[in-house]
Amino acid sequence: MVIVTAKLNKVKIAGVFLAAAAVILLVILLANRSGPDTEAAGRRKLDTPESKVEFLASCGYTVKPDPARVQEVRIPEDWNEVYTQYNALQKSQGFDLSRYKGKTVMQYVYQVENYPGDNGDPVWATMLLYKNKLIGADLSRGGAESFLRPLLAA
Repeated sequence: MVIVTAKLNKVKIAGVFLAAAAVILLVILLANRSGPDTEAAGRRKLDTPESKVEFLASCGYTVKPDPARVQEVRIPEDWNEVYTQYNALQKSQGFDLSRYKGKTVMQYVYQVENYPGDNGDPVWATMLLYKNKLIGADLSRGGAESFLRPLLAA
């Protein structure tokens, strides 16, 4: 059996704690650089047309500055399978529409101009806002290569 002893003084202990704190701080800073943060997006006010376009740009999308559609949408109290699946998509990016059942929200739809692999069918970025706060978002395309995906996907 091997026994190792070490004599530590206050300076060595402080150095170890400072090094550990530096590593933790570095991990936190690097984690926050990974892209749009859903929680931060939900707290961010998107109350002007420019703020909505800037948010989409922060996600990496260039959109036409004027939305293709702006409308009020009521989140129903009772969900069918379509709403349940759509909320699962929202939950995958940190949103949860179940808190907004029965509420009227604003839907903004922008045409994305720089979606990779453009096949000619337009790609749409949809944002759902409640009191100017982002509560849901997605990307979609119709046509032969249709899809519906999270806007904040990695």
